[in-house]
Amino acid sequence: MTAQLNPRGDVAVLVPAAGAGVRLGPGGPKALRLLGGEPLLVHVVRRVATAPSVHTVVVAAPATEV
Repeated sequence: MTAQLNPRGDVAVLVPAAGAGVRLGPGGPKALRLLGGEPLLVHVVRRVATAPSVHTVVVAAPATEV
């Protein structure tokens, strides 16, 4: 079975951003680490949101980090 893109824009994407990023070393959660001056999470959400099939993006993150 192969995945097919849905051109109607009714796809929801869950972005998990709840990890502590401890394997990355000190500096806070990986999703909030800066890449090119912006948090990694921002890069991910922007990229996912540009897909024509994506209607909703949900970020799962700890309430203390939102």
